[in-house]
Amino acid sequence: MDNTNSIRERPMTRSVHQEKVIRDLTAGWVAAIGAQDGEAALAFYGPDIRSFDVILDQQVRGADDYRDHLARCMLLCNGEPVFEMYDLEVSVEGDLAVCHGMIHCGCEDENGEMKTGWMRGTLVWRCEEGRWQICHEHLSNPFDPCSGELIMEWRPQHQPQLLPRMEKAS
Repeated sequence: MDNTNSIRERPMTRSVHQEKVIRDLTAGWVAAIGAQDGEAALAFYGPDIRSFDVILDQQVRGADDYRDHLARCMLLCNGEPVFEMYDLEVSVEGDLAVCHGMIHCGCEDENGEMKTGWMRGTLVWRCEEGRWQICHEHLSNPFDPCSGELIMEWRPQHQPQLLPRMEKAS
Protein backbone atom coordinates (compact mmCIF):
# COMPACT_ATOMS: atom_id res chain seq x y z
CA MET A 1 0.00 0.00 0.00
CA ASP A 2 1.38 3.38 -1.04
CA ASN A 3 1.36 5.73 1.94
CA THR A 4 1.42 9.12 0.22
CA ASN A 5 -0.31 10.83 3.12
CA SER A 6 2.91 11.96 4.78
CA ILE A 7 3.04 14.72 7.35
CA ARG A 8 4.28 17.12 4.71
CA GLU A 9 1.28 16.44 2.48
CA ARG A 10 -1.42 16.73 5.15
CA PRO A 11 -3.30 20.01 5.12
CA MET A 12 -2.65 21.97 8.31
CA THR A 13 -5.47 23.60 10.17
CA ARG A 14 -4.88 27.31 9.79
CA SER A 15 -6.61 29.98 11.74
CA VAL A 16 -6.15 33.43 10.26
CA HIS A 17 -7.79 34.88 13.38
CA GLN A 18 -5.36 33.11 15.73
CA GLU A 19 -2.40 34.15 13.57
CA LYS A 20 -3.52 37.78 13.93
CA VAL A 21 -3.85 37.32 17.70
CA ILE A 22 -0.26 36.05 17.88
CA ARG A 23 0.96 38.83 15.58
CA ASP A 24 -0.72 41.43 17.82
CA LEU A 25 0.63 39.84 21.01
CA THR A 26 4.12 39.76 19.51
CA ALA A 27 3.83 43.44 18.59
CA GLY A 28 2.83 44.16 22.20
CA TRP A 29 5.84 42.18 23.45
CA VAL A 30 8.14 44.14 21.13
CA ALA A 31 6.64 47.43 22.31
CA ALA A 32 7.08 46.49 25.99
CA ILE A 33 10.71 45.44 25.52
CA GLY A 34 11.42 48.52 23.39
CA ALA A 35 9.95 50.79 26.08
CA GLN A 36 12.02 48.93 28.70
CA ASP A 37 8.82 48.20 30.58
CA GLY A 38 9.84 45.01 32.35
CA GLU A 39 6.51 44.40 34.06
CA ALA A 40 4.58 44.79 30.80
CA ALA A 41 7.04 42.48 29.04
CA LEU A 42 6.81 39.84 31.78
CA ALA A 43 3.03 39.68 31.35
CA PHE A 44 3.60 37.98 27.97
CA TYR A 45 5.55 35.07 29.51
CA GLY A 46 4.15 31.91 31.04
CA PRO A 47 5.30 30.64 34.44
CA ASP A 48 7.31 27.83 32.82
CA ILE A 49 9.20 30.04 30.34
CA ARG A 50 12.42 28.56 28.98
CA SER A 51 14.57 31.13 27.24
CA PHE A 52 17.75 30.81 25.21
CA ASP A 53 18.98 34.40 25.11
CA VAL A 54 21.77 36.00 23.15
CA ILE A 55 23.07 38.08 26.08
CA LEU A 56 23.95 37.27 29.67
CA ASP A 57 22.37 33.94 30.64
CA GLN A 58 22.30 31.48 27.77
CA GLN A 59 19.38 29.63 29.35
CA VAL A 60 16.76 30.82 31.80
CA ARG A 61 13.97 28.66 33.25
CA GLY A 62 10.86 29.87 35.03
CA ALA A 63 9.21 33.24 35.43
CA ASP A 64 11.11 34.25 38.59
CA ASP A 65 14.52 33.65 37.03
CA TYR A 66 13.36 35.32 33.82
CA ARG A 67 12.28 38.41 35.79
CA ASP A 68 15.83 38.71 37.20
CA HIS A 69 17.39 38.07 33.78
CA LEU A 70 15.24 40.69 32.06
CA ALA A 71 16.02 43.29 34.74
CA ARG A 72 19.77 42.69 34.26
CA CYS A 73 19.41 42.94 30.47
CA MET A 74 17.54 46.23 30.72
CA LEU A 75 20.24 47.67 33.00
CA LEU A 76 22.72 47.23 30.13
CA CYS A 77 20.89 49.91 28.15
CA ASN A 78 22.42 53.27 29.07
CA GLY A 79 20.31 55.43 26.77
CA GLU A 80 17.53 55.36 24.22
CA PRO A 81 16.67 51.71 23.41
CA VAL A 82 16.01 50.15 20.01
CA PHE A 83 14.00 46.93 19.81
CA GLU A 84 12.21 46.21 16.54
CA MET A 85 11.06 42.99 14.91
CA TYR A 86 11.07 42.48 11.16
CA ASP A 87 9.80 39.87 8.69
CA LEU A 88 7.55 38.20 11.28
CA GLU A 89 6.10 34.84 10.28
CA VAL A 90 3.41 33.16 12.38
CA SER A 91 2.11 29.61 12.42
CA VAL A 92 -0.67 28.39 14.73
CA GLU A 93 -1.68 24.78 15.27
CA GLY A 94 -4.10 24.05 18.09
CA ASP A 95 -2.87 25.46 21.38
CA LEU A 96 0.67 26.15 20.13
CA ALA A 97 1.94 28.97 17.95
CA VAL A 98 5.39 29.75 16.65
CA CYS A 99 6.54 33.09 15.36
CA HIS A 100 9.96 34.09 14.14
CA GLY A 101 11.66 37.00 12.53
CA MET A 102 14.68 39.25 12.70
CA ILE A 103 15.22 41.61 15.61
CA HIS A 104 17.13 44.87 15.41
CA CYS A 105 18.14 45.95 18.88
CA GLY A 106 20.60 47.98 20.86
CA CYS A 107 20.78 51.32 22.60
CA GLU A 108 22.50 54.62 22.84
CA ASP A 109 25.88 54.40 24.57
CA GLU A 110 27.26 56.80 27.20
CA ASN A 111 28.50 59.08 24.36
CA GLY A 112 25.06 59.28 22.73
CA GLU A 113 26.05 56.99 19.85
CA MET A 114 23.59 54.29 18.79
CA LYS A 115 25.04 50.77 19.05
CA THR A 116 22.71 48.28 17.39
CA GLY A 117 22.82 44.88 15.75
CA TRP A 118 20.63 42.21 14.23
CA MET A 119 19.70 38.84 15.66
CA ARG A 120 17.26 36.05 14.97
CA GLY A 121 14.26 35.58 17.22
CA THR A 122 11.74 32.77 17.73
CA LEU A 123 8.85 32.75 20.20
CA VAL A 124 6.71 29.73 20.99
CA TRP A 125 3.31 30.62 22.43
CA ARG A 126 1.01 28.22 24.32
CA CYS A 127 -2.69 28.84 24.90
CA GLU A 128 -3.97 27.72 28.29
CA GLU A 129 -7.47 28.57 29.50
CA GLY A 130 -7.90 30.96 26.56
CA ARG A 131 -4.71 32.94 27.25
CA TRP A 132 -1.67 32.90 24.98
CA GLN A 133 1.72 33.16 26.74
CA ILE A 134 5.32 32.70 25.64
CA CYS A 135 6.59 29.31 26.81
CA HIS A 136 9.85 29.39 24.85
CA GLU A 137 12.03 32.18 23.50
CA HIS A 138 15.17 31.75 21.42
CA LEU A 139 17.32 34.71 20.40
CA SER A 140 20.59 34.13 18.57
CA ASN A 141 23.37 35.53 16.42
CA PRO A 142 25.22 33.69 13.68
CA PHE A 143 28.88 32.85 14.32
CA ASP A 144 31.94 31.96 12.30
CA PRO A 145 32.72 28.30 13.08
CA CYS A 146 36.39 28.74 12.11
CA SER A 147 37.12 31.60 14.50
CA GLY A 148 34.30 31.05 17.00
CA GLU A 149 33.48 34.77 16.74
CA LEU A 150 29.95 36.12 16.57
CA ILE A 151 29.05 37.81 13.31
CA MET A 152 27.79 41.11 14.69
CA GLU A 153 27.97 43.07 11.43
CA TRP A 154 25.32 40.92 9.75
CA ARG A 155 22.61 42.90 7.97
CA PRO A 156 19.58 41.70 5.98
CA GLN A 157 20.22 41.48 2.24
CA HIS A 158 16.66 42.58 1.50
CA GLN A 159 14.38 45.39 2.66
CA PRO A 160 12.93 43.92 5.88
CA GLN A 161 9.29 44.55 6.75
CA LEU A 162 8.84 46.15 10.17
CA LEU A 163 6.30 44.68 12.56
CA PRO A 164 4.13 47.67 13.51
CA ARG A 165 4.46 48.72 17.13
CA MET A 166 1.51 48.45 19.44
CA GLU A 167 1.01 51.36 21.76
CA LYS A 168 0.46 50.64 25.45
CA ALA A 169 -3.15 50.85 26.50
CA SER A 170 -3.80 53.83 28.74
